Amino acid sequence: RVKNINLTDGPKSGEYYAELVIFPNPCNDVLRIKGDYNACQIEIFDSKGRLVLKKNIESEFGEIDVSHLTSSVYFIRINTIQGEFLRAETIVIK
Repeated sequence: RVKNINLTDGPKSGEYYAELVIFPNPCNDVLRIKGDYNACQIEIFDSKGRLVLKKNIESEFGEIDVSHLTSSVYFIRINTIQGEFLRAETIVIK
């Protein structure tokens, strides 16, 4: 089953927006995520909105191996472990 991403979902007025850094972008092997959270869920979607990678990170710094992904533009969505939206960005895999 294909899961589609909705990049319009996001914090409403007055909601907390997590401070996150996603690097390097573009990336070819390991994507790093650093932020002010204790744990989060990472979802990466291809340009057709299909979920291609999902991983939980249990600390303020995480690494995700993206070397198996083909060169393209992807969308990364970061949620709390409980599924609450934190951030969405476009990333380029070389």
